[in-house]
Amino acid sequence: GSGYATLGPGSYAAVCEAVGEGLLTEGLCAILAAAREALDDGAAGRRLLALEPSRARLVAAPVQLRTGPIEGLDLSPFDALRRTGPAAAGGGGGSSKGPGWVPVRLDGQPPDSLRLLAQPQEVWELSFAPGAAWAGDPPAEAEAAWDVTGDGLCCGVATWFDLHVGGRRLSSAPRCAERSAARRPGAGAPGHGW
Repeated sequence: GSGYATLGPGSYAAVCEAVGEGLLTEGLCAILAAAREALDDGAAGRRLLALEPSRARLVAAPVQLRTGPIEGLDLSPFDALRRTGPAAAGGGGGSSKGPGWVPVRLDGQPPDSLRLLAQPQEVWELSFAPGAAWAGDPPAEAEAAWDVTGDGLCCGVATWFDLHVGGRRLSSAPRCAERSAARRPGAGAPGHGW
């Protein structure tokens, strides 16, 4: 066939093209929920047959991101001053501010300065499909537990999304996560990045 489906009167298929790393911050979940509600209204004679992306997963892993030489100056001693460093946990220095986070583009980091300290774990998964039990908001909080695979200073938690679009998995995972998955016994093929 041509790859196109013929929809009957009152039937809709919705494709959202605004997907990316900002699934939460850009309000995409709320937009998908509103579209699903507006297009899938049996009382008004509208039926939503498909919504793409159909599913999303939030994946996370603890990460060590080391500061190294910059233009010949060794900045590694500053690693001890990170908020998650030993000084912040036990007093005696570090930041006086409460815990927080700073977004970092992991793919822009030198490969030898970044490593995952545990295998990535799914934090939550949402199904956007018509009829799925989903109210439009991702969970406000979730817990994750990791089996640490190496020693190091955990200075953050890396998060990324896997989206399922048309039977394919699109992932915003950093390259270090894809390398980690490829080394895992029985791991499937890596997804397609965007």
